[in-house]
Amino acid sequence: MSSQFFYHHAGQYYFNRTGRNASTVVSVVNTLVAVPFILPRACRIDAIAFEVTTGGAAGSVARVGIYANKANNNLEPGTLILDGGQHDTTGVGMKITTFGSLPMAVGLYWLAMLAGVSAPSVRATPDIPQILGMGSSGLSAISNGWEIGQAYGALPTPFPLPVPPSLARAELPDAPIIALRVIA
Repeated sequence: MSSQFFYHHAGQYYFNRTGRNASTVVSVVNTLVAVPFILPRACRIDAIAFEVTTGGAAGSVARVGIYANKANNNLEPGTLILDGGQHDTTGVGMKITTFGSLPMAVGLYWLAMLAGVSAPSVRATPDIPQILGMGSSGLSAISNGWEIGQAYGALPTPFPLPVPPSLARAELPDAPIIALRVIA
């Protein structure tokens, strides 16, 4: 659980990770990735952000967003809550979408990223909580997110899981850092 988020400071960005490590990862074009975001207290947010560390080639774009969890006993992304819009990812730096105050209840959410045209490298972390369990192939097969092929465009709703959904479970050695700015 993101304990650093339980005692938050208004105006700061938060994301869900379990350690202090940061790295970079090359986004995969036309692949929708979702990582868990555990919110231990209700709050309001007004921005979603990610950081490009190496720009993609001409035309490189990406979107980030927030999905609700399908149900309390079902650890799958469901309905789209927010699509942060398209960002030009040919240059480096923070890519921020601001919006009006969005209330967030306590619970599990999924922060998602979709890249198109050309893949940028983005700030990432290997320390995403492992909440989806481990496969039967051994204790190193940790599922810590969802990954599925998706043509670039507006983020889909609901999240497009295959049947069975386990086909989209992913072991993300370095997951993109997608952060939310808390205002209260």
